[in-house]
Amino acid sequence: MTGIMLLSYALLGSSLTLFAHSADAEGASRLFEGPINAAVLDKDSMVIVVSTNEADHAIEEQIHACATAIRDGFFGPKTPVITDKEALERDLASNSLMVYGTPSGNLWLAKHIRELPVEIVSDRIVTAEATTGTHLRFITCWPNPHNPQKGMVIYTAQQAKDVVNINAVFHGPTDYVVARGTEVLLSGSYRKENKRWTFVGRHLALRPALDDLDFFFRTVESVHPQPLAYVSAQDYLELKRRSKARLEEAADDKGKAPKSVLAITIAEAAAFLKDGHTNSFLSHDLLDKDDPSRRMLPFRLEYRYGNIVIGEAVDALEHLRGRRLVEINDVGTVEFIRPILDKLSGESAAFRVRSFIHKQRVYWALLSPTADPEVSITVPDDKGETERLKVEFLSLEDYDTKVPRKERPAQKNFYDFHHGGKTCYWQYNSFIYSDGEKQNVDSLFTLLSEKKPENLVIDLRFNSGGNSSAGDCILDHLTSQPYRQFSKADVKLSKQALAMGRETGLKELEGLLVTWRIEPRQPEDRANRFGGSLFLLTGPDTFSSAASFAAAVKDYEIGIIIGEETGGIRQCFGDQLRFQCPNSGVGFGVSYKRFYGPIPKPDDDMRGTVPDVPVNDEVLSDYADADDPVLTFAFDYIAGTKGGQ
Repeated sequence: MTGIMLLSYALLGSSLTLFAHSADAEGASRLFEGPINAAVLDKDSMVIVVSTNEADHAIEEQIHACATAIRDGFFGPKTPVITDKEALERDLASNSLMVYGTPSGNLWLAKHIRELPVEIVSDRIVTAEATTGTHLRFITCWPNPHNPQKGMVIYTAQQAKDVVNINAVFHGPTDYVVARGTEVLLSGSYRKENKRWTFVGRHLALRPALDDLDFFFRTVESVHPQPLAYVSAQDYLELKRRSKARLEEAADDKGKAPKSVLAITIAEAAAFLKDGHTNSFLSHDLLDKDDPSRRMLPFRLEYRYGNIVIGEAVDALEHLRGRRLVEINDVGTVEFIRPILDKLSGESAAFRVRSFIHKQRVYWALLSPTADPEVSITVPDDKGETERLKVEFLSLEDYDTKVPRKERPAQKNFYDFHHGGKTCYWQYNSFIYSDGEKQNVDSLFTLLSEKKPENLVIDLRFNSGGNSSAGDCILDHLTSQPYRQFSKADVKLSKQALAMGRETGLKELEGLLVTWRIEPRQPEDRANRFGGSLFLLTGPDTFSSAASFAAAVKDYEIGIIIGEETGGIRQCFGDQLRFQCPNSGVGFGVSYKRFYGPIPKPDDDMRGTVPDVPVNDEVLSDYADADDPVLTFAFDYIAGTKGGQ
């Protein structure tokens, strides 16, 4: 049964980028199925287990401090942090777990890690393949060994010091991650067959690969509220035909297809729907470092205010660092990489370019737009004239060694004061909704009410979303006038969404597309409400709930927005459910809601929130030498040197 039903419920606690564990097609499975986020989001039963047997006790104390900080920031003070010795004595069958420590340093982990197919030794970590080297980290989810309906996340490494701050590694959408520092070297999902989890090789039989492709399309059709919102029915049918043909053509004479082709095909099919929350990201485990066809540019790419520029490079090209990459092979750079961008889900062109830049190692290696051994590049020279150069590709191994990635510190929420205390700068990088985070927000605004700065700058340029209820918590501190982040939401009450407990009390409406009308909410009374001027910084990475927050600030004139257009559009799909293909372990997400802007506008389904004060290379030309040109410009704007208040 399908249809649309209008309801007047208040859509409380809506979230655009939450993840849930996958279920089978009937939504009947209650076993923990991954990915990592599914375990982390079980906040009510979470227990954190830390090590007591590390050789260096000073490092061990740092591990404890980091685990406690994660507890306080994400879960709240009621979540227990216990030692490995305590864990061995306790019944943890009813709990989801987070376990910190090395395989020998955490005694509870030492007992249970033998159940995992991973090998962690001093010079390598072996998963689906061997990753050699030192200072390697391994993050994985796994069923709680005492109860397969509960999950756990293991944060471990070859050395104890690399467990410290391990949460800075990007993880969540997959089952496991191998990293060095914050650079992800491998990520992927397990094959889950007969309750047995194993790593997946690089090939699988054609029939199971086709079954996984069919599983993807069936899931989209049953879960997504409007899969044909941006594509025609005919184009969608052609997409399915083309995807099946690609897999069949990729099979070898033994009837096996590369897992990479399946993953690429699913990623492109998800991106074809033009919904940034229906996606499948290519992972590093798909790469074979010894494959000579995997070739890389001799430099890394960066994004700067609408342009792609050259970043770290081989020594001979280091002089090009910071220059705009105008063309590759006489074609505009964005157009040249279009075949790659077409495999990336996103609501705006800038967001897809940024997604590629963030994951360029795996996307360029798998999807290089040319088979030639070299390309020509066009860049501006020192005088502003264009210069055309020939550059040779590198092997993946040479790329990793000759173009080392500059280690960048993890983006953490923080605040500080400027202009003699008149301006508070708050970098807010994830909309986390928890008791601990609500306390952090309230504490900051209490501090502001005491110090009474004239201006508050909230920087959302690095914020890709989270739970929109966290946005309400912040907005309540910024305005006393009624507001809403969404005017309405369409919700698909699929079997999967209901089975995962995402919408309770609506079982009788299974299969319907339901519309929630959302009235403006009256902010909660806040004695520490901020009374000064608000400035919001946005950019193409401002996505999902962060983009919705920016839309509310814009529509209700709560503050002045400086920067670039948000990467998330104002009318968007969201509240993602995560699934994994049963044979390959390829993971993908599907939206089951569609959100509409606070005060709807005609182009909401095409545009993000446009800043009041846009920035570009010309505007920022006087700030080119600053560590953060946008922020420096914003401070000057606020201080009045660029027409501010």
